[in-house]
Amino acid sequence: MSLILAITIVGGLGTLPGPIIGAILLVVMWEVMRDVSPYAHMLLFATLAIVVTKFFRAGIYALIATRLKARGLVSRAPPLTME
Repeated sequence: MSLILAITIVGGLGTLPGPIIGAILLVVMWEVMRDVSPYAHMLLFATLAIVVTKFFRAGIYALIATRLKARGLVSRAPPLTME
């Protein structure tokens, strides 16, 4: 259950691509950190969730989409606030 919450927080709530990006990012990080320590992935998840919650409130997807919109590569970016 906590992995689903972490995926949603990191990726971005309210969009379909947000949790998909969050899942890919967290699974890749899980596999990379598996050889370091059995508990390193938990520390990394917690740190990433705190950083995203503090600085990127709409998630990683909103950050990526906003930058792509600024460069004119996508037509619209997701909203930065949840209703």
